[in-house]
Order: sequence, then C-alpha cells, then structure tokens
Amino acid sequence: MAGRALVVIGMLTLAVTLPVSRASADPIRITAGSMIADDRDVGSVDIQGTQGFKLRLDLDLSDERGPWNCSPCGPPGTSKSLSGFFTSGAGSGTVQLDGASYPVPDQAEVFLRPVGGPVILPPLSAAVVLSAPFELDPGALSLHDVGGVPLQEFTLIGSGTATIELTPNQSGVPVWEFVRVRYEFSPVPEPTSVLLLGTGMLALAAKRPGRQ
Repeated sequence: MAGRALVVIGMLTLAVTLPVSRASADPIRITAGSMIADDRDVGSVDIQGTQGFKLRLDLDLSDERGPWNCSPCGPPGTSKSLSGFFTSGAGSGTVQLDGASYPVPDQAEVFLRPVGGPVILPPLSAAVVLSAPFELDPGALSLHDVGGVPLQEFTLIGSGTATIELTPNQSGVPVWEFVRVRYEFSPVPEPTSVLLLGTGMLALAAKRPGRQ
C-alpha cells in the first residue's frame, strides 16, 4: 500500500508539472493494449496493467529510431529490427492509477521503448505482414519536461507480439516500404488464476486411477 501511495503522490505532482524524484513502487505489469505507428510521424499508445494502470497517448514520433523510420526498409533478405522508441515533445493524454486519472502535461517528453525482432524481409510480393516477440525495456515509461528535467519515471514490464506491415516500393525500386507497426501486448493471468489452475491440475492428478 505504501508503494502505491508513493506512485499516486508522484502522479499528482506530475499533473502540475513539478519535478519529482523517481517513485519507489512495484513495477507495473502491462496486461493488455497496444502501441501503434501508422506512418513516420504519428503514433498512439493505449495500454493497461496492474495497479489499475491505464495510459492513453497520441504521439508525434519525433525520434527516428524505430521501424517507422523505414522508407525504404530494404531489399529482400535484409534483417529488420522491430525494436522501437516512442518519443514526443508534444504528447497529450492521460494516466490512470488506482482509479484516479491524471493528465500528461502538454510540455512533457514521453519515452516508451519496445524491444523486438529481428525479422528477415521476404521476396517482394503484393504486401507482407511480419511478426516477432517483443518486450518492454525496463523503466520503459519516463516523462520529462522539454528542458530535460525528470518529472516522473515508472517501471513498466510486459511482452507481446510486434507486427510490421510492408508494401513494395511503388516506383519500381525492388525494396519494401513501411506501412504500419503494432506492438500488441499479451494478457497476463492474475496470480490467483494461476493458483486456481495449478490446484485444478493437482485435483485431476489425484483423481487419476492408479496403474494396475
């Protein structure tokens, strides 16, 4: 409870854009949602996790590190990393924690780092969809003011599948071009669900008749 209280205090401070130290709280496990980049300039984040955590953001992908900076992505046979770096100096959105909602300051820089891939670009065709597992870089969510002063940082953990959509270059050059990348989080069973599953399996094993 003390850890959650510290995170809530940190988010209240974040709402008024006052610098604070890193919150000492249990990591937030992301259990559902996605991060999407539809082109080289625009992205969105809509994820949720433990401790009642929800994050919704629309981002300018002002940083060039990521699959979206992929025009062209390369010829067939090229190895392509699905790691990304969602960042913006003009993000807008909200954070929810323990049932309370807090605005992300307009002048906060937002950093989220999915780590995935690599994949090999296949022979050219009408279009292609490639996927690979990804994980969030520990300490994935950080909010800074534009001057670089830390406002707040949260340790997010989670994993899922990264999917990239490509299309052939329309000018006839034999290379792939970027269309969209999506980081879809896998649901994580609650500890009570895992316990119930384990208990059920033990019960089934106990009922199994012995060998003659």
